[in-house]
Amino acid sequence: MEKIFNAFSIAAGLAGGWAAYLFGSFDFMLKLLIVLMALDYITGIIKSVYNKKLSNDIPFLEYAPKIYISAVTKQRLHQIYTEAEKVYEQCTKRISTGLLNKIIKEAYMLNPPASSKGKRLKIMYVTQTGIQPPHIVIFANNADLMKDHYKRYIENKLREAFGFFGTPIKLSVRERSDKDKK
Repeated sequence: MEKIFNAFSIAAGLAGGWAAYLFGSFDFMLKLLIVLMALDYITGIIKSVYNKKLSNDIPFLEYAPKIYISAVTKQRLHQIYTEAEKVYEQCTKRISTGLLNKIIKEAYMLNPPASSKGKRLKIMYVTQTGIQPPHIVIFANNADLMKDHYKRYIENKLREAFGFFGTPIKLSVRERSDKDKK
């Protein structure tokens, strides 16, 4: 099958600090599906508490869908393949430049970035240059004015508009070249 891809199976014990150390110290750009075993022992309330703990301990993997399975009863095992296909579709998704520009312009108007030393970030246009993971390039007047918190804001708006669940979004900011300025 051509659509085979790497998926990490993260067991219930992974939510500890070493997960943040392991995944947080590298620039992983992988499709991801979190599979949690021991569904037999997890009730609705415990599941919501555990989901919250996962979000707190590994917030950089918030984009990954989570599936609770049972190895004993084989409950929801088939969902792994279904979700894996959905994640593959998300990471190979292409968005038109016009639609990207519309979403980013709306996000910019709702929450413009703060100015730095009297200079304000101006976004000229946005385009998608790659897939697996989706690579979005933002052309701006000054790349240094795009702070990390504003990149996260843009990424959240992209996820809100287009999904991209199960895949990281690679955001790059480029300054307009001298040729483009003319």
